[in-house]
Amino acid sequence: MKSNIYSNDGYEFFELKFANKQDLISHIKNADTSKTFLGKELASQRTSDVDWYKTNSFSEALNMFESGWYEDFDKFLALKKQIDKSFPYIAEKRVYKNYICGGVPNVVNAINNLPFSMRKIYSDNNPQNIITINYNCSCPGFTSSEQILMNGLLTLSLIDFFESNGYRVYLNFFSITKTGNQVLKIEAILKSPGEKINLQKLYFAFCNPSFLRRIIFRVKETTNGLCREWTEGYGRGMTADEIKQFLNIDKNNIFVNWPEEMGVNGKDVKEDIKAYLDTISLGDYIKVDEEQYNVYDEAHILKKKR
Repeated sequence: MKSNIYSNDGYEFFELKFANKQDLISHIKNADTSKTFLGKELASQRTSDVDWYKTNSFSEALNMFESGWYEDFDKFLALKKQIDKSFPYIAEKRVYKNYICGGVPNVVNAINNLPFSMRKIYSDNNPQNIITINYNCSCPGFTSSEQILMNGLLTLSLIDFFESNGYRVYLNFFSITKTGNQVLKIEAILKSPGEKINLQKLYFAFCNPSFLRRIIFRVKETTNGLCREWTEGYGRGMTADEIKQFLNIDKNNIFVNWPEEMGVNGKDVKEDIKAYLDTISLGDYIKVDEEQYNVYDEAHILKKKR
């Protein structure tokens, strides 16, 4: 883990960055509770209010994060498939170019003894574009497990969509909250830019409330220097505008905030998909060369906002 504490514009910033999942797990297993939280009931350890946590204990949540969460994974995949169908479908056209060799003859050139008498499929060898998706896993206490599941699912489908269209996705996965003039950001690298999405690997972190309410809360409980007010509510979630200002997230990077900020209510799949994609404004980020690709976009998702 790398930590950085600094002051800026009247705020005291605490930044914790974990290199990978194992780095985060190791910290949680070995770090001591900070002085701030000593003597207080630790929210990460509570065994009551199972409906809010969706796990019976901290050890159960840690085991799910470490070994994998498989409960209702088939239903998760079915729902993801339904969501994926709502995204535009982009397929590479079979574009042929004239060459000396190839799989299809150019009859006119061959009759006239021209050198480029064969044709082969044109392949675009341009380097892949990289797109950054900033995902804040923090959310208010009133956010439901259904909202967390849907917000995570939609983001995983968004990552899939970009990768299927030749983009390399950099996932900036973090929790950011504030209390008074203290801001705490906890970042975990769960996926590298060149790594293909692994749904089983990301399922728990994106879709189970216990990742935030037990795993991330435990990190807060081990962070030295936080003021006593953090023990009351473990920090306040911030609006998209606040976070963009704090983290310098510009319009060239996608930002996904807690479900209510994305318009995700967790009750109607179609409404959630529309609200989420409207908030993302997908057409501002993906550029498709229609000479090389067929684009099927019945919902007009790729239209840019004016």
